[in-house]
Amino acid sequence: VGSYIKLDKAGVNFKARCPFHSEKTASFYVSPARETWHCFGCGKGGDVFTFVMEMDGLDFPEALKLLADRAGVEIRHESSGERSTRSRLLELLEEAARFFQENLEGEKEISAYLTRRGLHDDTVKVFRIGYAPDGWRVLSEHLKRKGYSDPEIEKAGLTVQGGRGSYDRFRSRIIFPLEDSLGRVVGFGGRIYPPDAKNEEGAKYINTPQTALYDKSRYLYGFSRAKNGIRREGNAVVVEGYMDCILSQQAGVENTVAVSGTALTEPHLGMIRRLADALVLAFDTDKAGFEASRRSVDLAHAQGFNVKLVEIEGGKDPADIVLKSPETWQKMVAGSKESIAFFLNKAVGSSLPQDPIAKKKIGDDVLPMVARLKNEIERAHWVRELAKILRVGEEALWRELERHVWTKTAASLPESELAAPSAPPEMSRKARLEERIVGLLLLEPRLSALGDIPEKGDTALMATGELCDRLRAGGFHVIKEEFFVSLPEDLRREAERYLFEAEVVSEISPISVEEEFTEMLRSWKELSIKEKLAALQEEIERLEALGRREETQVQMERFGELTKHLAHIGSLHTQANEKKGKKENF
Repeated sequence: VGSYIKLDKAGVNFKARCPFHSEKTASFYVSPARETWHCFGCGKGGDVFTFVMEMDGLDFPEALKLLADRAGVEIRHESSGERSTRSRLLELLEEAARFFQENLEGEKEISAYLTRRGLHDDTVKVFRIGYAPDGWRVLSEHLKRKGYSDPEIEKAGLTVQGGRGSYDRFRSRIIFPLEDSLGRVVGFGGRIYPPDAKNEEGAKYINTPQTALYDKSRYLYGFSRAKNGIRREGNAVVVEGYMDCILSQQAGVENTVAVSGTALTEPHLGMIRRLADALVLAFDTDKAGFEASRRSVDLAHAQGFNVKLVEIEGGKDPADIVLKSPETWQKMVAGSKESIAFFLNKAVGSSLPQDPIAKKKIGDDVLPMVARLKNEIERAHWVRELAKILRVGEEALWRELERHVWTKTAASLPESELAAPSAPPEMSRKARLEERIVGLLLLEPRLSALGDIPEKGDTALMATGELCDRLRAGGFHVIKEEFFVSLPEDLRREAERYLFEAEVVSEISPISVEEEFTEMLRSWKELSIKEKLAALQEEIERLEALGRREETQVQMERFGELTKHLAHIGSLHTQANEKKGKKENF
Protein backbone atom coordinates (compact mmCIF):
# COMPACT_ATOMS: atom_id res chain seq x y z
CA VAL A 1 0.00 0.00 0.00
CA GLY A 2 2.88 2.33 0.83
CA SER A 3 4.14 2.11 -2.76
CA TYR A 4 0.92 3.82 -3.90
CA ILE A 5 0.19 6.37 -1.17
CA LYS A 6 2.11 8.08 1.64
CA LEU A 7 1.51 6.30 4.96
CA ASP A 8 2.11 7.78 8.41
CA LYS A 9 2.68 5.71 11.55
CA ALA A 10 -0.33 5.58 13.88
CA GLY A 11 0.52 3.33 16.81
CA VAL A 12 0.81 -0.24 15.56
CA ASN A 13 -1.02 0.76 12.35
CA PHE A 14 -0.51 3.26 9.55
CA LYS A 15 -2.85 5.98 8.33
CA ALA A 16 -3.27 8.15 5.23
CA ARG A 17 -5.82 10.21 3.34
CA CYS A 18 -8.03 7.78 1.48
CA PRO A 19 -7.11 7.37 -2.21
CA PHE A 20 -10.69 6.39 -3.07
CA HIS A 21 -12.57 9.50 -1.92
CA SER A 22 -11.84 13.15 -1.17
CA GLU A 23 -11.04 13.96 2.45
CA LYS A 24 -9.04 16.46 4.46
CA THR A 25 -8.40 14.30 7.54
CA ALA A 26 -6.86 10.85 7.27
CA SER A 27 -9.41 8.08 7.82
CA PHE A 28 -7.66 5.35 5.81
CA TYR A 29 -5.86 2.82 8.04
CA VAL A 30 -3.57 -0.11 7.28
CA SER A 31 -2.99 -2.91 9.78
CA PRO A 32 0.28 -4.79 9.04
CA ALA A 33 -0.49 -7.36 11.74
CA ARG A 34 -3.93 -8.11 10.31
CA GLU A 35 -2.80 -7.56 6.69
CA THR A 36 -5.89 -5.48 6.01
CA TRP A 37 -6.81 -1.91 5.18
CA HIS A 38 -10.00 0.02 5.83
CA CYS A 39 -11.29 3.55 5.26
CA PHE A 40 -13.65 4.75 7.98
CA GLY A 41 -14.79 7.56 5.67
CA CYS A 42 -16.02 5.75 2.56
CA GLY A 43 -16.25 2.25 4.04
CA LYS A 44 -13.96 0.50 1.54
CA GLY A 45 -11.55 -2.11 2.86
CA GLY A 46 -9.94 -5.45 2.29
CA ASP A 47 -6.55 -7.05 1.79
CA VAL A 48 -3.60 -6.24 -0.46
CA PHE A 49 -5.30 -7.86 -3.46
CA THR A 50 -8.47 -5.78 -3.21
CA PHE A 51 -6.34 -2.66 -2.75
CA VAL A 52 -4.36 -3.26 -5.95
CA MET A 53 -7.56 -4.21 -7.80
CA GLU A 54 -9.16 -0.90 -6.73
CA MET A 55 -6.10 1.25 -7.42
CA ASP A 56 -5.15 -0.16 -10.81
CA GLY A 57 -8.54 -1.34 -12.08
CA LEU A 58 -7.48 -5.00 -12.27
CA ASP A 59 -9.30 -8.27 -11.81
CA PHE A 60 -8.03 -10.76 -9.23
CA PRO A 61 -5.76 -12.85 -11.51
CA GLU A 62 -4.11 -9.66 -12.80
CA ALA A 63 -3.59 -8.31 -9.28
CA LEU A 64 -2.18 -11.66 -8.20
CA LYS A 65 0.29 -11.67 -11.08
CA LEU A 66 1.34 -8.08 -10.43
CA LEU A 67 2.02 -8.74 -6.74
CA ALA A 68 3.80 -11.99 -7.53
CA ASP A 69 6.07 -10.21 -10.01
CA ARG A 70 6.91 -7.54 -7.44
CA ALA A 71 7.69 -10.19 -4.84
CA GLY A 72 9.75 -12.25 -7.28
CA VAL A 73 7.38 -15.21 -6.95
CA GLU A 74 6.62 -17.47 -9.90
CA ILE A 75 2.97 -18.45 -10.33
CA ARG A 76 2.54 -21.97 -11.66
CA HIS A 77 -0.69 -22.82 -13.45
CA GLU A 78 -1.88 -26.32 -12.65
CA SER A 79 -3.97 -26.60 -15.80
CA SER A 80 -2.91 -25.69 -19.33
CA GLY A 81 -6.27 -24.30 -20.37
CA GLU A 82 -6.67 -21.45 -22.81
CA ARG A 83 -5.43 -18.09 -21.64
CA SER A 84 -8.01 -15.38 -21.21
CA THR A 85 -8.88 -13.24 -24.19
CA ARG A 86 -7.67 -10.20 -22.29
CA SER A 87 -4.21 -11.69 -21.67
CA ARG A 88 -4.00 -12.83 -25.28
CA LEU A 89 -4.80 -9.31 -26.55
CA LEU A 90 -2.22 -7.77 -24.22
CA GLU A 91 0.45 -10.10 -25.60
CA LEU A 92 -0.63 -9.30 -29.17
CA LEU A 93 -0.37 -5.55 -28.55
CA GLU A 94 3.03 -5.97 -26.91
CA GLU A 95 4.23 -7.77 -30.01
CA ALA A 96 2.84 -4.97 -32.20
CA ALA A 97 4.68 -2.38 -30.08
CA ARG A 98 7.97 -4.25 -30.56
CA PHE A 99 7.29 -4.44 -34.31
CA PHE A 100 6.75 -0.67 -34.54
CA GLN A 101 9.86 0.06 -32.45
CA GLU A 102 12.04 -2.17 -34.61
CA ASN A 103 10.72 -0.46 -37.74
CA LEU A 104 11.70 2.96 -36.41
CA GLU A 105 15.31 1.85 -35.86
CA GLY A 106 15.87 1.66 -39.60
CA GLU A 107 14.18 4.99 -40.41
CA LYS A 108 16.90 7.61 -40.04
CA GLU A 109 14.79 10.35 -41.62
CA ILE A 110 11.99 9.84 -39.08
CA SER A 111 14.47 9.65 -36.21
CA ALA A 112 15.92 12.97 -37.37
CA TYR A 113 12.40 14.45 -37.47
CA LEU A 114 11.79 13.37 -33.88
CA THR A 115 15.09 14.94 -32.86
CA ARG A 116 14.06 18.20 -34.54
CA ARG A 117 10.81 18.05 -32.53
CA GLY A 118 12.95 18.03 -29.38
CA LEU A 119 12.90 14.35 -28.40
CA HIS A 120 16.09 12.83 -26.98
CA ASP A 121 17.08 9.34 -28.09
CA ASP A 122 16.53 7.91 -24.60
CA THR A 123 13.08 9.54 -24.45
CA VAL A 124 12.11 7.82 -27.72
CA LYS A 125 13.13 4.49 -26.17
CA VAL A 126 11.45 5.11 -22.79
CA PHE A 127 8.12 6.01 -24.43
CA ARG A 128 8.60 3.18 -26.95
CA ILE A 129 7.88 5.41 -29.96
CA GLY A 130 7.81 3.46 -33.22
CA TYR A 131 6.87 3.62 -36.89
CA ALA A 132 4.14 1.87 -38.92
CA PRO A 133 5.40 1.31 -42.49
CA ASP A 134 3.38 2.29 -45.53
CA GLY A 135 1.82 -1.05 -46.39
CA TRP A 136 -1.71 -2.39 -46.33
CA ARG A 137 -1.06 -5.56 -44.32
CA VAL A 138 2.53 -5.37 -43.09
CA LEU A 139 1.65 -5.44 -39.38
CA SER A 140 -1.18 -7.98 -39.64
CA GLU A 141 0.98 -10.39 -41.66
CA HIS A 142 3.72 -10.10 -39.03
CA LEU A 143 1.26 -10.83 -36.21
CA LYS A 144 -0.20 -13.82 -38.05
CA ARG A 145 3.31 -15.25 -38.40
CA LYS A 146 3.53 -14.93 -34.61
CA GLY A 147 0.42 -17.08 -34.21
CA TYR A 148 -2.36 -14.49 -33.87
CA SER A 149 -5.57 -14.77 -35.88
CA ASP A 150 -7.36 -12.13 -37.97
CA PRO A 151 -10.25 -11.86 -35.46
CA GLU A 152 -7.77 -11.31 -32.60
CA ILE A 153 -5.92 -8.61 -34.53
CA GLU A 154 -9.20 -6.88 -35.29
CA LYS A 155 -10.34 -7.13 -31.64
CA ALA A 156 -7.11 -5.38 -30.64
CA GLY A 157 -8.09 -2.46 -32.91
CA LEU A 158 -5.20 -2.93 -35.33
CA THR A 159 -7.12 -3.69 -38.52
CA VAL A 160 -10.09 -2.21 -40.38
CA GLN A 161 -12.58 -4.14 -42.50
CA GLY A 162 -12.74 -2.96 -46.11
CA GLY A 163 -14.32 -4.08 -49.38
CA ARG A 164 -11.40 -6.46 -50.06
CA GLY A 165 -10.97 -7.72 -46.54
CA SER A 166 -9.10 -6.33 -43.57
CA TYR A 167 -6.13 -3.96 -43.74
CA ASP A 168 -3.81 -2.31 -41.19
CA ARG A 169 -5.28 0.67 -39.34
CA PHE A 170 -1.86 2.30 -38.83
CA ARG A 171 0.12 2.91 -42.00
CA SER A 172 2.88 5.43 -42.64
CA ARG A 173 2.56 6.84 -39.14
CA ILE A 174 4.77 7.59 -36.16
CA ILE A 175 3.40 5.35 -33.41
CA PHE A 176 2.85 6.20 -29.74
CA PRO A 177 2.04 3.08 -27.65
CA LEU A 178 -0.80 3.71 -25.19
CA GLU A 179 0.07 2.08 -21.86
CA ASP A 180 -2.28 1.45 -18.94
CA SER A 181 -1.46 2.32 -15.32
CA LEU A 182 0.75 -0.78 -15.10
CA GLY A 183 2.71 0.06 -18.23
CA ARG A 184 1.01 -2.55 -20.44
CA VAL A 185 0.25 -1.62 -24.05
CA VAL A 186 -3.53 -1.36 -24.57
CA GLY A 187 -3.60 0.57 -27.85
CA PHE A 188 -1.78 3.00 -30.11
CA GLY A 189 -1.88 6.56 -31.36
CA GLY A 190 -0.47 7.34 -34.79
CA ARG A 191 0.75 10.64 -36.31
CA ILE A 192 0.87 10.89 -40.10
CA TYR A 193 4.35 10.94 -41.62
CA PRO A 194 5.62 12.83 -43.54
CA PRO A 195 3.97 15.67 -41.53
CA ASP A 196 2.34 17.19 -44.61
CA ALA A 197 1.22 13.88 -46.14
CA LYS A 198 -2.40 13.07 -47.00
CA ASN A 199 -4.11 9.67 -46.84
CA GLU A 200 -7.55 8.12 -46.70
CA GLU A 201 -8.09 8.80 -43.00
CA GLY A 202 -7.40 12.51 -43.54
CA ALA A 203 -6.48 13.03 -39.87
CA LYS A 204 -3.11 14.09 -38.52
CA TYR A 205 -3.63 11.73 -35.56
CA ILE A 206 -5.66 8.54 -35.32
CA ASN A 207 -6.09 6.31 -32.27
CA THR A 208 -7.07 2.76 -31.46
CA PRO A 209 -10.89 2.59 -31.40
CA GLN A 210 -12.86 1.45 -28.35
CA THR A 211 -11.78 -2.10 -27.47
CA ALA A 212 -11.95 -4.49 -24.53
CA LEU A 213 -8.68 -2.94 -23.32
CA TYR A 214 -8.89 0.70 -24.41
CA ASP A 215 -11.51 3.31 -23.54
CA LYS A 216 -10.36 6.86 -24.31
CA SER A 217 -12.73 8.36 -21.73
CA ARG A 218 -10.90 6.36 -19.05
CA TYR A 219 -7.38 6.66 -20.43
CA LEU A 220 -4.66 9.20 -19.63
CA TYR A 221 -1.52 9.07 -21.75
CA GLY A 222 1.69 8.94 -19.72
CA PHE A 223 -0.11 8.03 -16.47
CA SER A 224 2.00 4.94 -15.72
CA ARG A 225 5.17 7.09 -15.74
CA ALA A 226 3.57 10.10 -14.07
CA LYS A 227 2.13 8.31 -10.98
CA ASN A 228 5.15 8.82 -8.74
CA GLY A 229 5.50 12.44 -9.84
CA ILE A 230 1.81 13.12 -9.14
CA ARG A 231 2.13 11.66 -5.64
CA ARG A 232 5.31 13.63 -4.98
CA GLU A 233 4.07 16.99 -6.30
CA GLY A 234 0.51 16.63 -5.01
CA ASN A 235 -0.94 17.53 -8.42
CA ALA A 236 -1.19 16.38 -12.03
CA VAL A 237 -0.24 18.59 -14.97
CA VAL A 238 -2.79 17.85 -17.71
CA VAL A 239 -1.94 18.62 -21.35
CA GLU A 240 -3.67 17.79 -24.63
CA GLY A 241 -1.35 15.77 -26.86
CA TYR A 242 1.21 13.00 -26.85
CA MET A 243 4.14 15.28 -27.72
CA ASP A 244 3.08 17.80 -25.07
CA CYS A 245 3.14 15.05 -22.45
CA ILE A 246 6.39 13.42 -23.57
CA LEU A 247 8.35 16.68 -23.83
CA SER A 248 6.96 17.96 -20.54
CA GLN A 249 8.10 14.80 -18.75
CA GLN A 250 11.45 15.01 -20.56
CA ALA A 251 11.79 18.60 -19.28
CA GLY A 252 11.50 17.38 -15.69
CA VAL A 253 7.77 17.93 -15.15
CA GLU A 254 7.29 14.24 -14.46
CA ASN A 255 3.72 14.58 -13.18
CA THR A 256 2.35 15.32 -16.68
CA VAL A 257 -0.44 13.34 -18.37
CA ALA A 258 -2.38 13.93 -21.59
CA VAL A 259 -6.09 13.55 -22.41
CA SER A 260 -5.07 12.74 -26.00
CA GLY A 261 -7.96 13.52 -28.28
CA THR A 262 -10.82 13.75 -25.81
CA ALA A 263 -12.16 16.08 -23.12
CA LEU A 264 -11.25 15.63 -19.47
CA THR A 265 -13.77 13.21 -17.95
CA GLU A 266 -14.94 12.06 -14.51
CA PRO A 267 -13.06 8.74 -14.88
CA HIS A 268 -9.88 10.73 -15.66
CA LEU A 269 -10.38 12.71 -12.48
CA GLY A 270 -11.02 9.49 -10.59
CA MET A 271 -7.62 8.15 -11.68
CA ILE A 272 -5.88 11.33 -10.54
CA ARG A 273 -7.91 11.52 -7.32
CA ARG A 274 -6.24 8.34 -6.10
CA LEU A 275 -2.93 10.18 -6.04
CA ALA A 276 -3.67 13.89 -5.60
CA ASP A 277 -6.52 16.40 -5.33
CA ALA A 278 -5.06 19.20 -7.44
CA LEU A 279 -4.71 19.85 -11.20
CA VAL A 280 -2.60 22.14 -13.36
CA LEU A 281 -4.24 22.48 -16.79
CA ALA A 282 -2.07 23.38 -19.77
CA PHE A 283 -4.28 23.20 -22.85
CA ASP A 284 -3.69 24.93 -26.19
CA THR A 285 -4.42 28.66 -26.33
CA ASP A 286 -6.73 28.57 -29.34
CA LYS A 287 -10.49 29.02 -28.85
CA ALA A 288 -11.09 25.26 -28.63
CA GLY A 289 -8.35 24.92 -26.01
CA PHE A 290 -9.77 27.81 -23.99
CA GLU A 291 -13.24 26.27 -23.97
CA ALA A 292 -11.79 22.86 -23.07
CA SER A 293 -10.01 24.48 -20.12
CA ARG A 294 -13.24 26.10 -18.99
CA ARG A 295 -15.22 22.85 -19.12
CA SER A 296 -12.43 20.97 -17.38
CA VAL A 297 -12.27 23.54 -14.57
CA ASP A 298 -16.04 23.31 -14.05
CA LEU A 299 -15.92 19.51 -13.89
CA ALA A 300 -12.87 19.44 -11.60
CA HIS A 301 -14.35 22.01 -9.20
CA ALA A 302 -17.54 19.96 -9.00
CA GLN A 303 -15.38 17.00 -7.92
CA GLY A 304 -13.62 19.07 -5.24
CA PHE A 305 -10.26 19.55 -7.00
CA ASN A 306 -8.02 22.57 -6.59
CA VAL A 307 -7.29 23.78 -10.13
CA LYS A 308 -4.63 26.03 -11.63
CA LEU A 309 -3.89 26.94 -15.26
CA VAL A 310 -0.65 27.55 -17.09
CA GLU A 311 -0.81 30.82 -19.01
CA ILE A 312 0.44 30.06 -22.54
CA GLU A 313 0.60 32.98 -24.97
CA GLY A 314 1.22 33.31 -28.68
CA GLY A 315 -0.72 30.29 -29.96
CA LYS A 316 1.93 27.87 -28.72
CA ASP A 317 1.52 24.56 -26.93
CA PRO A 318 3.68 22.96 -24.23
CA ALA A 319 5.73 21.05 -26.81
CA ASP A 320 6.68 24.32 -28.55
CA ILE A 321 7.79 25.88 -25.26
CA VAL A 322 9.86 22.87 -24.17
CA LEU A 323 11.53 22.75 -27.59
CA LYS A 324 12.66 26.35 -27.15
CA SER A 325 13.48 26.24 -23.42
CA PRO A 326 12.73 23.43 -20.94
CA GLU A 327 13.51 25.82 -18.07
CA THR A 328 10.87 28.26 -19.28
CA TRP A 329 8.29 25.49 -19.24
CA GLN A 330 9.24 24.49 -15.68
CA LYS A 331 8.83 28.11 -14.54
CA MET A 332 5.47 28.43 -16.29
CA VAL A 333 4.13 25.33 -14.55
CA ALA A 334 5.49 26.51 -11.19
CA GLY A 335 3.86 29.92 -11.76
CA SER A 336 0.47 28.60 -12.86
CA LYS A 337 -2.51 30.73 -11.79
CA GLU A 338 -5.47 29.73 -9.67
CA SER A 339 -8.25 28.89 -12.12
CA ILE A 340 -10.78 31.55 -11.13
CA ALA A 341 -8.06 34.23 -11.04
CA PHE A 342 -7.03 33.09 -14.53
CA PHE A 343 -10.52 33.41 -16.05
CA LEU A 344 -11.26 36.59 -14.07
CA ASN A 345 -8.17 38.23 -15.58
CA LYS A 346 -9.25 37.11 -19.04
CA ALA A 347 -12.77 38.48 -18.53
CA VAL A 348 -11.62 41.83 -17.16
CA GLY A 349 -9.01 42.16 -19.89
CA SER A 350 -11.69 41.99 -22.58
CA SER A 351 -14.29 44.24 -20.88
CA LEU A 352 -14.32 47.58 -19.10
CA PRO A 353 -15.74 46.98 -15.60
CA GLN A 354 -17.10 50.57 -15.41
CA ASP A 355 -19.75 49.68 -17.98
CA PRO A 356 -22.83 47.98 -16.40
CA ILE A 357 -23.15 45.62 -19.37
CA ALA A 358 -19.48 44.71 -19.12
CA LYS A 359 -19.88 44.10 -15.38
CA LYS A 360 -22.77 41.75 -16.07
CA LYS A 361 -20.70 39.91 -18.68
CA ILE A 362 -17.82 39.46 -16.24
CA GLY A 363 -20.23 38.21 -13.60
CA ASP A 364 -21.78 35.75 -16.05
CA ASP A 365 -18.31 34.49 -16.98
CA VAL A 366 -16.93 34.07 -13.47
CA LEU A 367 -19.82 33.41 -11.08
CA PRO A 368 -20.66 29.94 -12.47
CA MET A 369 -17.12 28.88 -11.59
CA VAL A 370 -17.41 30.34 -8.09
CA ALA A 371 -20.66 28.42 -7.63
CA ARG A 372 -18.86 25.20 -8.50
CA LEU A 373 -16.43 25.53 -5.59
CA LYS A 374 -17.11 23.07 -2.78
CA ASN A 375 -15.47 25.19 -0.08
CA GLU A 376 -17.53 28.09 1.33
CA ILE A 377 -14.40 30.02 2.35
CA GLU A 378 -13.13 29.92 -1.24
CA ARG A 379 -16.52 31.10 -2.49
CA ALA A 380 -16.55 34.00 -0.05
CA HIS A 381 -13.01 34.98 -1.12
CA TRP A 382 -13.89 35.18 -4.80
CA VAL A 383 -17.18 36.98 -4.20
CA ARG A 384 -15.22 39.61 -2.28
CA GLU A 385 -12.55 39.89 -5.02
CA LEU A 386 -15.18 40.16 -7.75
CA ALA A 387 -17.06 42.81 -5.78
CA LYS A 388 -13.87 44.91 -5.61
CA ILE A 389 -13.21 44.64 -9.34
CA LEU A 390 -16.81 45.34 -10.38
CA ARG A 391 -17.31 47.97 -7.64
CA VAL A 392 -20.59 46.48 -6.53
CA GLY A 393 -21.83 45.24 -3.18
CA GLU A 394 -21.08 41.68 -2.15
CA GLU A 395 -24.77 41.18 -1.31
CA ALA A 396 -25.70 41.65 -4.96
CA LEU A 397 -23.18 39.03 -6.03
CA TRP A 398 -24.39 36.55 -3.40
CA ARG A 399 -27.97 37.02 -4.61
CA GLU A 400 -26.87 36.52 -8.20
CA LEU A 401 -24.95 33.43 -7.17
CA GLU A 402 -28.05 31.89 -5.60
CA ARG A 403 -30.66 33.13 -8.10
CA HIS A 404 -28.99 32.82 -11.47
CA VAL A 405 -25.75 30.87 -11.57
CA TRP A 406 -26.83 27.38 -10.56
CA THR A 407 -29.62 27.42 -13.13
CA LYS A 408 -27.23 28.54 -15.85
CA THR A 409 -24.65 25.93 -14.89
CA ALA A 410 -27.20 23.13 -14.69
CA ALA A 411 -28.41 23.95 -18.21
CA SER A 412 -24.91 23.90 -19.68
CA LEU A 413 -23.54 20.69 -18.20
CA PRO A 414 -24.65 17.05 -18.12
CA GLU A 415 -26.49 15.89 -15.04
CA SER A 416 -23.69 13.42 -14.26
CA GLU A 417 -21.23 16.30 -13.95
CA LEU A 418 -23.49 18.24 -11.61
CA ALA A 419 -23.92 15.40 -9.18
CA ALA A 420 -21.80 15.51 -6.06
CA PRO A 421 -19.47 12.55 -5.41
CA SER A 422 -21.49 9.69 -4.05
CA ALA A 423 -21.36 9.28 -0.30
CA PRO A 424 -21.75 6.07 1.64
CA PRO A 425 -25.28 5.43 2.88
CA GLU A 426 -26.08 6.94 6.27
CA MET A 427 -25.87 4.51 9.16
CA SER A 428 -27.96 5.07 12.27
CA ARG A 429 -26.21 6.16 15.45
CA LYS A 430 -27.45 3.02 17.15
CA ALA A 431 -25.85 0.82 14.47
CA ARG A 432 -22.54 2.70 14.73
CA LEU A 433 -22.57 2.29 18.50
CA GLU A 434 -23.16 -1.44 18.10
CA GLU A 435 -20.18 -1.75 15.80
CA ARG A 436 -17.97 0.06 18.31
CA ILE A 437 -19.29 -1.97 21.25
CA VAL A 438 -18.65 -5.29 19.49
CA GLY A 439 -15.23 -4.12 18.33
CA LEU A 440 -14.22 -3.23 21.88
CA LEU A 441 -15.56 -6.57 23.18
CA LEU A 442 -13.41 -8.38 20.61
CA LEU A 443 -10.44 -6.24 21.62
CA GLU A 444 -11.03 -6.57 25.38
CA PRO A 445 -13.55 -9.36 26.26
CA ARG A 446 -13.26 -8.41 29.96
CA LEU A 447 -15.34 -5.30 29.20
CA SER A 448 -18.45 -7.52 29.17
CA ALA A 449 -18.46 -7.26 32.99
CA LEU A 450 -19.21 -3.52 32.77
CA GLY A 451 -22.86 -3.88 31.73
CA ASP A 452 -25.57 -5.83 29.93
CA ILE A 453 -24.45 -6.59 26.40
CA PRO A 454 -26.95 -6.08 23.52
CA GLU A 455 -28.98 -9.10 22.45
CA LYS A 456 -29.78 -10.15 18.91
CA GLY A 457 -33.44 -9.11 19.07
CA ASP A 458 -32.59 -5.57 20.10
CA THR A 459 -29.74 -4.72 17.72
CA ALA A 460 -30.04 -2.57 14.59
CA LEU A 461 -27.63 -4.81 12.68
CA MET A 462 -27.89 -8.57 12.24
CA ALA A 463 -24.09 -8.95 12.32
CA THR A 464 -23.64 -7.18 15.66
CA GLY A 465 -26.51 -9.13 17.22
CA GLU A 466 -25.11 -12.45 15.99
CA LEU A 467 -21.61 -11.63 17.26
CA CYS A 468 -22.93 -10.54 20.67
CA ASP A 469 -24.85 -13.83 21.00
CA ARG A 470 -21.80 -15.88 19.96
CA LEU A 471 -19.57 -14.01 22.43
CA ARG A 472 -22.15 -14.50 25.18
CA ALA A 473 -22.43 -18.22 24.39
CA GLY A 474 -18.69 -18.55 24.97
CA GLY A 475 -18.88 -16.70 28.24
CA PHE A 476 -16.89 -13.86 26.68
CA HIS A 477 -13.73 -15.96 27.07
CA VAL A 478 -12.45 -15.32 23.56
CA ILE A 479 -9.35 -16.72 21.94
CA LYS A 480 -9.44 -14.44 18.91
CA GLU A 481 -7.90 -16.83 16.40
CA GLU A 482 -10.24 -19.68 17.30
CA PHE A 483 -13.28 -17.38 17.48
CA PHE A 484 -12.66 -15.86 14.03
CA VAL A 485 -12.05 -19.26 12.43
CA SER A 486 -15.45 -20.43 13.74
CA LEU A 487 -17.33 -17.61 12.01
CA PRO A 488 -18.96 -17.75 8.55
CA GLU A 489 -16.97 -15.78 5.95
CA ASP A 490 -19.29 -12.73 5.79
CA LEU A 491 -19.55 -12.49 9.58
CA ARG A 492 -15.79 -12.91 9.97
CA ARG A 493 -15.12 -9.97 7.64
CA GLU A 494 -17.48 -7.78 9.65
CA ALA A 495 -15.90 -8.87 12.95
CA GLU A 496 -12.41 -8.12 11.64
CA ARG A 497 -13.56 -4.66 10.57
CA TYR A 498 -15.10 -3.93 13.98
CA LEU A 499 -11.92 -5.09 15.73
CA PHE A 500 -9.69 -3.08 13.40
CA GLU A 501 -11.70 0.08 14.04
CA ALA A 502 -11.60 -0.53 17.81
CA GLU A 503 -7.81 -0.90 17.68
CA VAL A 504 -7.41 2.34 15.75
CA VAL A 505 -9.82 4.39 17.88
CA SER A 506 -8.50 3.08 21.20
CA GLU A 507 -5.01 4.27 20.25
CA ILE A 508 -6.08 7.86 19.68
CA SER A 509 -8.93 8.14 22.21
CA PRO A 510 -8.24 10.57 25.12
CA ILE A 511 -10.26 8.40 27.55
CA SER A 512 -9.70 4.86 28.81
CA VAL A 513 -11.17 1.85 27.03
CA GLU A 514 -13.37 1.20 30.07
CA GLU A 515 -14.79 4.72 30.07
CA GLU A 516 -15.39 4.64 26.33
CA PHE A 517 -17.13 1.25 26.46
CA THR A 518 -19.36 2.24 29.39
CA GLU A 519 -20.34 5.50 27.69
CA MET A 520 -21.17 3.75 24.43
CA LEU A 521 -23.16 1.02 26.18
CA ARG A 522 -25.23 3.66 28.03
CA SER A 523 -25.83 5.59 24.82
CA TRP A 524 -26.89 2.41 23.02
CA LYS A 525 -29.29 1.46 25.84
CA GLU A 526 -30.74 4.97 25.79
CA LEU A 527 -31.47 4.75 22.06
CA SER A 528 -32.83 1.22 22.41
CA ILE A 529 -35.23 2.25 25.19
CA LYS A 530 -36.40 5.27 23.20
CA GLU A 531 -37.19 2.96 20.28
CA LYS A 532 -39.18 0.68 22.59
CA LEU A 533 -41.03 3.63 24.12
CA ALA A 534 -42.02 4.87 20.67
CA ALA A 535 -43.32 1.42 19.74
CA LEU A 536 -45.18 1.14 23.05
CA GLN A 537 -46.78 4.54 22.53
CA GLU A 538 -48.20 3.38 19.20
CA GLU A 539 -49.41 0.12 20.76
CA ILE A 540 -51.10 1.94 23.67
CA GLU A 541 -52.91 4.28 21.26
CA ARG A 542 -54.05 1.28 19.21
CA LEU A 543 -55.37 -0.59 22.27
CA GLU A 544 -57.14 2.52 23.59
CA ALA A 545 -58.89 2.96 20.25
CA LEU A 546 -60.11 -0.65 20.48
CA GLY A 547 -61.32 -0.12 24.09
CA ARG A 548 -59.08 -2.91 25.48
CA ARG A 549 -58.48 -1.32 28.90
CA GLU A 550 -56.71 -4.19 30.69
CA GLU A 551 -54.16 -4.64 27.92
CA THR A 552 -53.72 -0.87 27.73
CA GLN A 553 -52.99 -0.78 31.49
CA VAL A 554 -50.35 -3.50 31.19
CA GLN A 555 -48.57 -1.64 28.39
CA MET A 556 -48.78 1.65 30.31
CA GLU A 557 -47.12 0.03 33.32
CA ARG A 558 -44.36 -1.26 31.04
CA PHE A 559 -44.08 2.22 29.52
CA GLY A 560 -43.61 3.64 33.04
CA GLU A 561 -40.88 1.13 33.90
CA LEU A 562 -38.97 1.90 30.72
CA THR A 563 -39.32 5.65 31.38
CA LYS A 564 -37.78 5.17 34.84
CA HIS A 565 -34.96 3.10 33.32
CA LEU A 566 -34.33 5.82 30.76
CA ALA A 567 -34.20 8.47 33.49
CA HIS A 568 -31.70 6.34 35.43
CA ILE A 569 -29.44 6.05 32.40
CA GLY A 570 -29.72 9.83 31.93
CA SER A 571 -28.61 10.40 35.52
CA LEU A 572 -25.62 8.08 35.00
CA HIS A 573 -24.66 10.12 31.92
CA THR A 574 -24.89 13.31 33.98
CA GLN A 575 -22.73 11.88 36.76
CA ALA A 576 -20.13 10.66 34.25
CA ASN A 577 -19.98 14.09 32.59
CA GLU A 578 -19.64 15.84 35.94
CA LYS A 579 -16.83 13.47 36.92
CA LYS A 580 -15.11 14.10 33.60
CA GLY A 581 -15.46 17.87 34.10
CA LYS A 582 -13.87 17.71 37.55
CA LYS A 583 -10.92 15.76 36.13
CA GLU A 584 -10.39 18.33 33.38
CA ASN A 585 -10.62 21.25 35.82
CA PHE A 586 -8.21 19.53 38.18
